[in-house]
Amino acid sequence: MPLRFQAGTGSWQDLIQAVFKQEQELLAHRWYPLAEIQRRHGGSALFDVMFNYTHFHVYKDLVASSAADMKVLGQHGFERNNFALSTNVMVDPISDQIRLSLQSNGETFTTRQLQRIAGYYVQTLNAIASDATAAYQAHNVLSEQEQHLLVRSWNATEQPYARDKGIHQLFEEQAERTPDAPAIHFANTQLSYREANQQANVLARHLQGLGVGPGMLVGHCMERSAEMLVALLGILKTGAAYVPIDPDYPQERVAYMLEDSQVQVIVSQPWLVDSLPAHQAQVVCLEELDLAMTVGNPELDFYPQQPAYIIYTSGSTGKPKGTILPHQSVVNFFASIAQRPGMSADDRILAVTSLSFDIAVLELLLPLTLGAQVFVVSRAVATNGAELVQQLEQVRPTLMQATPATWRMLLASGWSGDESAELKMLCGGEVLPQEIVQPLLERGASLWNMYGPTETTIWSTLEQIEAGQPILIGQPIANTQTYVLNPQFVPTPVGVVGELYIAGDGLAWGYRHRADLTAERFLPDPFSTVPGARMYRTGDLAHWNSAGKLECLGRTDRQVKLRGHRIELGEIETVLAQHPAVQSCAVIVYQVAAGNQQLVGYVVPEPGTAPALAELRAYLRAALPEYMVPNTCVLLEALPLTPNGKVDRNNLPAPWRLRRPRPALCRPHAIALKRLS
Repeated sequence: MPLRFQAGTGSWQDLIQAVFKQEQELLAHRWYPLAEIQRRHGGSALFDVMFNYTHFHVYKDLVASSAADMKVLGQHGFERNNFALSTNVMVDPISDQIRLSLQSNGETFTTRQLQRIAGYYVQTLNAIASDATAAYQAHNVLSEQEQHLLVRSWNATEQPYARDKGIHQLFEEQAERTPDAPAIHFANTQLSYREANQQANVLARHLQGLGVGPGMLVGHCMERSAEMLVALLGILKTGAAYVPIDPDYPQERVAYMLEDSQVQVIVSQPWLVDSLPAHQAQVVCLEELDLAMTVGNPELDFYPQQPAYIIYTSGSTGKPKGTILPHQSVVNFFASIAQRPGMSADDRILAVTSLSFDIAVLELLLPLTLGAQVFVVSRAVATNGAELVQQLEQVRPTLMQATPATWRMLLASGWSGDESAELKMLCGGEVLPQEIVQPLLERGASLWNMYGPTETTIWSTLEQIEAGQPILIGQPIANTQTYVLNPQFVPTPVGVVGELYIAGDGLAWGYRHRADLTAERFLPDPFSTVPGARMYRTGDLAHWNSAGKLECLGRTDRQVKLRGHRIELGEIETVLAQHPAVQSCAVIVYQVAAGNQQLVGYVVPEPGTAPALAELRAYLRAALPEYMVPNTCVLLEALPLTPNGKVDRNNLPAPWRLRRPRPALCRPHAIALKRLS
């Protein structure tokens, strides 16, 4: 009989009694044909795991009967089926021992996996026998050996790095080693390491004169250019942290970021100053400074746990949240990425990512600590497939990092790839689609899938992708630990889905002015021996495979990744609900086609109103960046609800079903007859 049971919390006794009760209720239907049930459910398989408990009481009766002139020599059962897993439990009539046998169809589980599952049964039965009143949800089915494998062996990532250095210090050391080597390229501008360091020093000294120093925050609002990168270095040289502000962000969002960060100084460009919302900060433009001056590296009291930057990402409350990242976390990341996937002084990096997206740090700053060359492209080029293809052909980079959307855009624009097969391609920010893997592998030297939230410093795991292999997020980078845990923070077995937690040297301080959210997402690390160690709750579902690599399987909440941007759908809904013509609303990500996802808003208008799509999108654009504005909004009479009164997002109609049908075509004489009538 198919049995569906939702486990909750309670003791082993509670669990056994609840399953027994449900099984008793099913017994009345035990003769109903299984094939008929399957037919009524569309022909799909009803279950793939079978559990069979056998206890032939008659055997014991025969043994106990003195009148019976017979002897039970033993018992044996044989069964073969095509279920993924068959669990057979039999009670020996003579010894009363429980015998457990597992069978598989030969495709789903390996022998090693079946041995592990058998071990979980043994662990569980021992736990029940030991204390049937214990809470079953807190039970750890893992053996000591497997627990050590998951928590220790696969997280043995300790590697040395410059723990006492800051990002700017690594750059200064590199500028000292290779002063005349080319460092930064943009359009017709080229800066050597000496020139970039000198110009950054001029800005840093000027900022120090304005009172900027360690621990302070400085706004950075600049268009993509060589000066944009010089400004980053100059801010870091003061010991302050930079707050990237995208010039294309709406005024309302920029105003909130300036208010929340409380920056006292903003580094910008003359043509952008007037576009900034009202603020109290002092604005500094590099164009107003004598960048040709020769000044030494600034001296300052610095410690590596000082913040390097604050990145504002989408927040479920309707306002973005600022994540504070320290220098030490970034320096650890630099050392790890330089080793694997690998980056050196011989590399040419094409930088295409917005500075407001934390992965830009890999493209812009890491190369300058190694002696490599950074080729910065404008926003216009980065978002235009044909122009970006032209840049690739001209620069011939050896490394480029981009989101799947950008790689797909290049493929659609006719990019033929790197003839010298030197290009190392890093892909991250959202799920890597299988359909672009082979085309990319044909166009470069290697392809890497990168995974990590902003809160754990850019990327936390990585995996080199091979043709025909599953797309994994791989293994943790240096000095990083990854745990897959159940809701009770117990490690899940190999192959079992849980929530992914990340610990180690990459963790952020937390969220600015959000102590509640920091405490909710950054938790004590129960597996670390380091006092005060924390782990970050990613909200991503994952599992380990038998080779010690991670596969990411989606989210536990409503956060989504779209074209590399992390989006809280709740933030869009909060803003949309404030429109005077909107009574209620919902926002989802809709799959239009393979590799093409779009944001769709569903709106129940106030009685007597019918807001137009253009009106709703314009309203959202005033408060949200363009990547968070739905492509379309659908008007509904009411939102579908679940039985408990929540919005049933799975039953929101597909947008195309609600488009008005075209008028039926009819013959001209039919129109004339209608007019005559």
